[in-house]
Amino acid sequence: MGLQKNREWLSKKYIDEGKSIIEIGRLLKQNPTTIWRQLLKYGISIKKQSKEFKGKHFSPYTEFKKGQHPSLETEFKIGNHPKSEFKKGKTSLRKGVVLSDITKQKIGISKKGQSPPNKGIPCPEETKNKISKTLKGRYTREKSPSWKGGLTPIDRQIRNSTDYSLWRKICFERDNFICQKCKESGGRLSVHHINNFADFPELRFAIDNGVTLCIKCHKEYHKIYGKRNNTKEQLKEYLKKEGLTKWKKKLMEGNL
Repeated sequence: MGLQKNREWLSKKYIDEGKSIIEIGRLLKQNPTTIWRQLLKYGISIKKQSKEFKGKHFSPYTEFKKGQHPSLETEFKIGNHPKSEFKKGKTSLRKGVVLSDITKQKIGISKKGQSPPNKGIPCPEETKNKISKTLKGRYTREKSPSWKGGLTPIDRQIRNSTDYSLWRKICFERDNFICQKCKESGGRLSVHHINNFADFPELRFAIDNGVTLCIKCHKEYHKIYGKRNNTKEQLKEYLKKEGLTKWKKKLMEGNL
C-alpha cells in the first residue's frame, strides 16, 4: 500500500508497538518527514522526541550532512582527519592526485602575501641537530635522486678535491696573485698546468708544474697550443713576448 497505509496500521506501529517515526520510515522506505505528515493527517498525536533519537537527522540520506562522513574520502573536506590514516607506512588518499592549473592558481592567490608561521622565529640548536642527524647520509651517492651510477669523470673528482684546492692556493700565493702573462693583479685567475693535466698525472699536484694565468690568457694559451701534450717550451714561447717575469726568468735560466 506504500504511503497509503491506513490509520489503524500506523496507529498500531506507532502507538501500540512503540516504533519511532524513523523506524516506520525505514519499514516503508520513505522519508520520516513524510511519515510524520501522515500521522498528523490521521490525527495521531505525535510523541515527544525520545532521547535515543534526539539530535539525529530524519533521513538516512541527510544523516551525514553535518560533520558525520561515511567515507574516508570526505573526511578531508572539513579537515577532520582520522588518526588511522596517518600511521607510518600508510599511503595518503591524496597521493598521486594531480592538481589542475586553475586549482594551482587559486591556491597561489589565496597564499599570496602570507608569511610562514615560523618566520622570524630562530630555530633552537636542539632542533637543528635533530634535522642534521635525520638528513645525514640521506642524499649521498645512490640515495640521491640525481645519482647516475657514479658517472662523474675522474678528472672532475680530482679538480673538486681538497688537494687540488690546496695546490691552487699555494701557486697563487707564490705568484702573488699576478698573471704571469699580462701581469694583471687579482681578478679572475686560474692555475695552468705547464705539463698538461691529462698526459702527466704524476705532476698534477706538483707546485713547480703550476703557473698563475688570468682566465683570458689561459684561454688564449690553449687556443694556440691546444689542451694536449703541453710542455715547458710552449709556455716559454708564450711568455716570450712580454717583459721578464719571475716565471719567464726561471724558464730562460733553465731552473724550471
